[in-house]
Amino acid sequence: FGCLIFASLGRGAVYSGIPATYGLRDAAFMVRRARSRVLVIPERFRNREYISLGSELRSESPDLQVVVLGEAPGGDGWRPRATASRANGTS
Repeated sequence: FGCLIFASLGRGAVYSGIPATYGLRDAAFMVRRARSRVLVIPERFRNREYISLGSELRSESPDLQVVVLGEAPGGDGWRPRATASRANGTS
């Protein structure tokens, strides 16, 4: 994620990290408080699956775009990493 942080800062974005140990309530608070527009999550990290967390956060913040490092579910607001890179003109 270090590369992601520096790439985001280089594009003028503000990084607001959410610890992987946070549950839905804390993560939702941070997304709302920071007025996040993009959430980058791994498909899976260690023994935890993050797709469901991304789904729940999107239901609370419909304008939130979720970029998944791995297999992403289809639908509006979800992007696998390669698609997000092409959309932003980066690789």
